[in-house]
Amino acid sequence: LNQANPYFIRCIKSNKEKAPCVFDEELVMRQLRYTGMLATVKIRQSGYNYRLLLNEFIQLYKILLPRKQKHTKEDISKFITS
Repeated sequence: LNQANPYFIRCIKSNKEKAPCVFDEELVMRQLRYTGMLATVKIRQSGYNYRLLLNEFIQLYKILLPRKQKHTKEDISKFITS
């Protein structure tokens, strides 16, 4: 046990019905808050910097962002703080 590197994967449900291609933003945000993911983002912002380029961030987290053709820094900043 001391030699192991334990980790876990937290699944976030996109909707209560488990329907494909349906995204319930309120449900996802509630799950992210409950799991501490939003707090982790704030901690990283405050001192433990790991900076992604805007395009890298969008590619990694596009499923969480509002559907748009293009995202700006301002869009993403507003979304994260809301």
